[in-house]
Amino acid sequence: MTKGLDGIQVTLVDSVEKAHQFISWLGERRPHNAIAVDTETGERPGMPRDHALSPWHGDLRLVQVGDGMHGWSIPWQEWSGVFYEAMEKFDGPLVCHNIAFEAKWFAVKSRWDLPWQRAHDTMIMAHLIDPLGPGGLKPLSARLVDGQAAHMQDKLEIDLAKNGWTWGTVPTNFEPYWAYGALDTVLTMRLGKCFTINAVQESHTTRHMKLRWPLVKLLLVWKSTEHVLTLIIQKRNTTNFFLMQNL
Repeated sequence: MTKGLDGIQVTLVDSVEKAHQFISWLGERRPHNAIAVDTETGERPGMPRDHALSPWHGDLRLVQVGDGMHGWSIPWQEWSGVFYEAMEKFDGPLVCHNIAFEAKWFAVKSRWDLPWQRAHDTMIMAHLIDPLGPGGLKPLSARLVDGQAAHMQDKLEIDLAKNGWTWGTVPTNFEPYWAYGALDTVLTMRLGKCFTINAVQESHTTRHMKLRWPLVKLLLVWKSTEHVLTLIIQKRNTTNFFLMQNL
């Protein structure tokens, strides 16, 4: 288990000053120069709650960026331009947990092209290292980062119920909500560090990840929706791009 969550920071980008701070933070050098990216999505008001899982029916509410010590939540409707400006300048590795989910939302709801050649997925890493173990971010984080991680979503859902909110109607400036989202990027980066160390120790796993990762990326997105696969193929102009870039 890595050190717990003591000393971490979470910040909501809700002003020009915070936007400048975020861009400045992203320009700092950090171990491996890697960051994590995550999203919070929701159904539109009055619509079925399962629409929160569909970029064609739901809304992208927050986009979060973070490293192992600091997570940032960016309200998408108001501050998406800050994300675009910052990510255009960032050229390091990106880490997600369940990248297929994030990819389809960015493909449908944004003009940002996820840089697959620099992307990593801690959910895939977890299954490669321990195929029978948990795959969810919170159970993995509770085991490897901080035991309290398993209860974070439960606590937030209690707060939502008390106020009569859903994932689609909770105000983006409600601190338990945006802090929860920002913290997910910190957990993702901590998991990435754990799994990288384990993969180096298990050389056969490292080789397997290098060989299978390009195919996994395509299969995951295809399984999420064939429309997103079509979008990605059109943007990149060939599926072989992924294979030739990585094999």
